[in-house]
Amino acid sequence: MSEALYLRKPYLAVPVEHQFEQIFNAYYLDKEGYGAYWDELTKERVESFLYNLPHFAEALSRYPKQDNSVLMSKLDELIAELVGRPRRGLAARFRRKKSLRTPSSELRAEGQAAGGQDR
Repeated sequence: MSEALYLRKPYLAVPVEHQFEQIFNAYYLDKEGYGAYWDELTKERVESFLYNLPHFAEALSRYPKQDNSVLMSKLDELIAELVGRPRRGLAARFRRKKSLRTPSSELRAEGQAAGGQDR
């Protein structure tokens, strides 16, 4: 569900019976106008969802997109407090793109660090 909200995609929810979290999330989607939810689907309900796509898109356009930078910045503060010195920022590392590592590239890096040669 969070991915659909972040990407601003309307959501048709059919929560699993007796699963509080799914029912709560479905209720939230419906209440905020980000989508619809029903306990059971019928042709008419799917048609209603499709008919209301413009309404859902309008509501989703106001959905606040956020990344984890605020969380990472707060973690930096807490770590600095606990350790007593500034640490390299987790928020900066989170935003920086990391190159893909493959098992073979890691083995080459380990071999070079141990004095071996890359083949």
